[in-house]
Formats: sequence, C-alpha cells, structure tokens
Amino acid sequence: MANNDAADWLGQLLLETVLDNPDKNDYVAIAKESAAASVALWPSMAKELEARREPHTPPQPLTNYAGKYYNIIGDWCIDVFEDEEAILKVGFQGQRDESYRLDHFRRDEFSWLLTRDEDVRKGRFPVVNLEFYILTFKAADDEGKMQQLIWRHDPDVPEGEIFYRHSPK
Repeated sequence: MANNDAADWLGQLLLETVLDNPDKNDYVAIAKESAAASVALWPSMAKELEARREPHTPPQPLTNYAGKYYNIIGDWCIDVFEDEEAILKVGFQGQRDESYRLDHFRRDEFSWLLTRDEDVRKGRFPVVNLEFYILTFKAADDEGKMQQLIWRHDPDVPEGEIFYRHSPK
C-alpha cells in the first residue's frame, strides 16, 4: 500500500512535461516527505486514541452489541459478533474471516485501530483518520440490545453514517 498519492503526482508530472511548465515540482522530495508524514501518523493516532479512552466507563454485556447492522439502503453490512473466545469483533459485508477485534473505547464506543503494518497485511487502504476506527452504538431496546451503529467512515460527514440492526425474520 502506498504511503501517499504517487499515482496523482505521476499525472501531474506528465501534465507538467506535456505543457512544458517552467516551474517544475520535485516529486521525489514530495513523495519522501509525504511518505514519512503518513507513516508517522499511525503511532500518533494510537497515542490520541489512548489519551481519549475512558476505561472507567465499562461497556454493556457484549451480546448487547452483537448483530448485523445495515446502512439505510441496505447494501452495506457491518457484522458485530463475539468469537469463540468471547472477543467482540467486526466484519464488513458479512466477511467474518476478515474481521477485526473491537476494543472498548468509552461508554458504548469501540475501536478497531490497527498498526499501519497490520492494516497493510490485511490489504486495507491505509486510512489515517482516527474517527474511521471508532464505532458508536446507540438506541438500546428494552432488552438492552443496541439498534444503531454509527461509523464515521467519511471525513466529509463528521456525524457519521447510521447503520440499523437487522432483525432476523
């Protein structure tokens, strides 16, 4: 996985060349600088996550969070489940074999932040927005089961997208 947007810069370099732009950018220097900055973001995200963690706010029983949550149009599924060792995990689009451990963050929020190397090993695009790795559960029913999950996967939608628990029929 790339540490920067080298493909975009390649296009810019080609355009500079075709247009014979006299003000040439040093894309090698830009790439080295941005790669170093990208790699440095991962430890700082982990440090910020830990600073914001509220361990004195225990979660509900993990079974209250487990379930399949769908976006409003029903084409994206977030599967929250307990594995055989009673560890809460999240799988996207129902792929439990590509799941991620959920660690209690605070109240009804869990994080699944990986290291950069873990992220790349999983073949994920390296997102360097901490909010992306936090899931917020809301709207418990009478039995305490959470009915909504909020995922802030798009930085242009800071309030996040709401996913709704699917009730088995």
